[in-house]
Amino acid sequence: MYQYNAGGNSNTLLVDSSDSYFKNYGEIKFDRAVSDTRRFYLAQSIFRQIPEKLLTTTKLTERFGCPDCTDGCGIYFEFKHEGTVKKFYIDYQTSKLTSDIKKFAEYLKATIGQLNGKT
Repeated sequence: MYQYNAGGNSNTLLVDSSDSYFKNYGEIKFDRAVSDTRRFYLAQSIFRQIPEKLLTTTKLTERFGCPDCTDGCGIYFEFKHEGTVKKFYIDYQTSKLTSDIKKFAEYLKATIGQLNGKT
């Protein structure tokens, strides 16, 4: 998992390399800073692609599709916007998602693959 912090002149990218989300019941411990400029800009690009629907929703937690159903994996995406933390669980199988969420989920999958060095 990655954490991108955008704040004025001090943007940072952190990574949890220990799978703490699963070990700590959803509490994530980001244990390492990422200094690779290419990976930093990839994370920054995700920040710019967040759909308006996610930015403006009043729901603090929302599911799209059926993430982790039938062992099909899911995408966990969390951000803080205007002082409010919002958490989204997105189906990794994007075929049944609505167009804006589908596009964002596919972008996340590709970009996370690049962050992890898989492409």
